[in-house]
Amino acid sequence: MKIAVTQPVLIESLKKGGLAALSTYAQADNLAANLLRHCVRIDITDKFTVSSVNNVIASQFQVALGKEHGVICEDQGSLVIPAKELLDWANAQGKDSTLNITIEPLEHAQMISLAGDDDGQDELAIRKVADVNLVARDKKKRGSKWALDGYDKDSVEVQTFLDNTEKTFTLSIDALKDIFTNTTFCALNPHSEHILDNLALQVYKDGVYAMATDMKRCAIYSLPNINKDKIPEKFLVSINVLETALKELEADINVELLCSPENGQLFMRQPKFDIRLTCPDEKTVGAYPPIEILLGYQCSDLAMIDANSFTRALKNASLVNKFTALFHFNKDEKSLTVRARSENGIYKPSVSAMELEEVHTDGRAVWALSHLKEAVRHLGSQSIQLLAPEDFSILVVRDSENEFLTYYAITIRSSKQYEQKDE
Repeated sequence: MKIAVTQPVLIESLKKGGLAALSTYAQADNLAANLLRHCVRIDITDKFTVSSVNNVIASQFQVALGKEHGVICEDQGSLVIPAKELLDWANAQGKDSTLNITIEPLEHAQMISLAGDDDGQDELAIRKVADVNLVARDKKKRGSKWALDGYDKDSVEVQTFLDNTEKTFTLSIDALKDIFTNTTFCALNPHSEHILDNLALQVYKDGVYAMATDMKRCAIYSLPNINKDKIPEKFLVSINVLETALKELEADINVELLCSPENGQLFMRQPKFDIRLTCPDEKTVGAYPPIEILLGYQCSDLAMIDANSFTRALKNASLVNKFTALFHFNKDEKSLTVRARSENGIYKPSVSAMELEEVHTDGRAVWALSHLKEAVRHLGSQSIQLLAPEDFSILVVRDSENEFLTYYAITIRSSKQYEQKDE
């Protein structure tokens, strides 16, 4: 079987169809026994299809055959081949090159041991069934040659992707990336329990929300145009795995999504490109905090504040205490005072005071400085709305012009630096 494919088409096909094989998760696994995790499956039918799979992600990219699409092949067949090696070779060629892939079947398949046994008959052996000769030629007849091993097509199964569109919903790629960027920094880094390192989609009353939290702060993004009947009540997606998928999605093209809680999978689709993510199990989903804990709070207006002034106060406080500060709202004086005490007693207290147009209630509370600085930075607004419940147990931070994005800072109740009232 001979395949002629242009260099840009092969690179795109390998990056997208080989998403699983090229992922950090797969490439970090250097065990010989897991060689197939590094491979893509290439199928030639009426399309040129590249796919890959591991236990957290699967992907498939398809290109129609024809010179106008950049792929020519007169035969049909399938093969499994190392993804990174083929991609590295393709990247080394010129953009005007045609890459010729010739698959020469072996007369007798070779059993390659993945466990170091000399006889190659162990259960972990895979079948090398072909030599794959690679020849590149550009328009000036310059080129290069290389060869790779080709493995039995049955060593990587054909994957199934999105086939039920009744429950799908659509997001623009910009909206999807905006949700990811402005929420996931509130989650934990990869964690042994794998609960709070996820992005949650949750339904509350008639709304659909994306949520990320480390239980000390929380980001909630409202998805107003999504039908709640198409979203499970609570559904989790691994942030690391989702980030891998987002990197290869095409700009300016909407993404079709399907949450499948019964299979623990999230399907994503763009034209020619399918992704399937393995999602946390029911036990993990059940352990994730429900969104009504925060949305159920009765919060009232506290103050409107200039973002630049607020940021300066947070930075000044951070010079003395990297972690926390006491925030004092005075209704009569229409002011906010941010007071920081040194956690180790080295520095004198820092006090930043600012006048506000309106303060709706008096109150004092200790909040984490880094959490508020990140929230303000991600909002990117000049005017910030602050809300709080009567007991000041949380601080709600909103963009005055963006009703969809909200941050919550949990009040710190056991801060020794601020147990006594400041004068």
